[in-house]
Amino acid sequence: MIEAAVEIGSGIAAHSLTLIAFGVDSVIELQIGVRRAVASQYRARQGEEFSEETEQRPAMIGAALLVALTPYVVVSAAWSLWSGEGQKFSLAGLVLAALALPMI
Repeated sequence: MIEAAVEIGSGIAAHSLTLIAFGVDSVIELQIGVRRAVASQYRARQGEEFSEETEQRPAMIGAALLVALTPYVVVSAAWSLWSGEGQKFSLAGLVLAALALPMI
């Protein structure tokens, strides 16, 4: 959550589409994890098995959100290219990218 807040905040400050999209992606991943955890806890308390559908539903919701994020990224990038606007340097963005690189 902190990572997403820093990425989105830094992206807005630096007018960086990349950082904003990276932050929104982190929010989506967080949402998937929370949904899986809640679903598994609910199923465990009910004494039911953790079904394949329960596992796939959060992933499908996350996939739909990522697909919804795509037009924003494409349109914003096209507008920045068309208008000749560049992105400002962001030290926070550089640090986040350096920290995320080993995880890829």
